[in-house]
Amino acid sequence: MIMTKPKIKKLDPVLILWQDTHTPSTPGWMTAQEHDEWSKQAGSKVVSIGFYISEDADFIHLVGDMDADECEQVSYLRPISIGKGFIKSITILKKH
Repeated sequence: MIMTKPKIKKLDPVLILWQDTHTPSTPGWMTAQEHDEWSKQAGSKVVSIGFYISEDADFIHLVGDMDADECEQVSYLRPISIGKGFIKSITILKKH
C-alpha cells in the first residue's frame, strides 16, 4: 500500500514504484506454489512513468502519451492502470 500519497493533479507527470504480482503465463517459468512464495517475497518491482489521468477506489490511471498540440479532442495513448494495493511510492515529476 502507498505510504504517503502526494496530491496529484490531472496530467501531472508521475513516477510510480509498484509490486508486480502477475501470474506467470510461460509454462515452466514457475509452479503455482513457487509463484505464491515469490509474491509473498515482494515479486517483481516495476517503475512506471506517465501522466496521471484519474483514479478510482482500486486503481490509479496513467497514460504514456498525449497530443502536444492544443486541440478540441485530446488523444491519450498507452494507458496503464496500477492497482493501489501494489503501489509502494508515487513521485510527482517536474513539469517542463
